Amino acid sequence: MRRASLGLIAATAAVVLALIAATLSIVAVTRNHNQTVTLNPSNAPDKRTVTVSGTGIATVAPDLARFSVGVQEQGKNLTEVQATVARETDTIINALVKSGLDRSKDLQTSGYSVQPIYDNPKDKAPVVSGYRVSNIINATVRGLDTDPNKVGPIIDAAVQAGANNIGGIIFTLSNPEQAGTIARNEAMKNAQTKAQTLAQAGGAKLGMVITVSDQSMTPPPPREVQVSAAPATGAVAPPTQIEPGQTSVTVTINVTYSLQ
Repeated sequence: MRRASLGLIAATAAVVLALIAATLSIVAVTRNHNQTVTLNPSNAPDKRTVTVSGTGIATVAPDLARFSVGVQEQGKNLTEVQATVARETDTIINALVKSGLDRSKDLQTSGYSVQPIYDNPKDKAPVVSGYRVSNIINATVRGLDTDPNKVGPIIDAAVQAGANNIGGIIFTLSNPEQAGTIARNEAMKNAQTKAQTLAQAGGAKLGMVITVSDQSMTPPPPREVQVSAAPATGAVAPPTQIEPGQTSVTVTINVTYSLQ
């Protein structure tokens, strides 16, 4: 009876050990710059995967420019100064429209201010001696992808019309997603190259894509160019040269492949 019990215990232990051994797998993990390779050698090779990150950058020419343009005047009579600013602003707007901008879509008032000017007599309270009035308009220039040199002539037209306040020019993209698609394709190629290298290093062959996740898309930050303007004079100034340059969109993705 004692021998039978010992035999039963030994047989049970052998079964338990066999079950534990059957569920064990060897996991090899390689990490490099947020890339993880997981190999699970078992009787089910489709469980072996490799996960990598891929980065793609698309460098394109901006097709949109924005800048502020306006006029500032001062004088003793507020009503007269306001009337002068109104006339000059209307002349500037007409010049911008004549240069190809859409009055309702591309022009928007961004600021109008009236500030008193003070004299400070000795031993007396400050006295209002005049007023400073300004009117600022935001202008949007489209179509730089077909005519990248159109911003300079538009600014020149505004200055010749009387603008004496020009703000920084910002170049950007009207549709960053188009550049994002290009960058995303490059990110996929980058991920596949990394996965192929890591799979070969682990003694496996790269299989099909299991999952793809779009981690982030970094749109191009607006690139600002500082400009200034002085009142127009009778002298003919050379054309203003404004170069839009290029801008970049970055996309990062995560891709999981099967291993064979």
